[in-house]
Amino acid sequence: MNLLHGGFPEVLARPKARELWFASYLQTYLERDVRAITNVRDLVTFRRFLALLARRHGQILNKTHLAAPLGVSVPTIGEWLQILESTGEIILSLHILRILESASSNPPKCTGVTPDSPLFSWA
Repeated sequence: MNLLHGGFPEVLARPKARELWFASYLQTYLERDVRAITNVRDLVTFRRFLALLARRHGQILNKTHLAAPLGVSVPTIGEWLQILESTGEIILSLHILRILESASSNPPKCTGVTPDSPLFSWA
């Protein structure tokens, strides 16, 4: 498995087709999985949100810092994070901390579910 490029068999078997595979995965995820959960009206901005979130992987999550450059509201960022959680693309560490400890005042961090998550490897 390559942490920078993911460990999906198709990506490993055909490295030259990696860009096309990731682009197809992302397009399918947006059109099928995201739209099955909710009607995100602006998929272009949602896609920019994914790229912005991927660059902040493992950092403290600040919804205001995500909302401002995208021109969306903080509640919209919250909704979009819920979409990513419900589709298994991210884990907000605060949820894990609440399970392990009865209460935590630490702000959540956002991480991809697996190191080879296509959304975090390529977005």
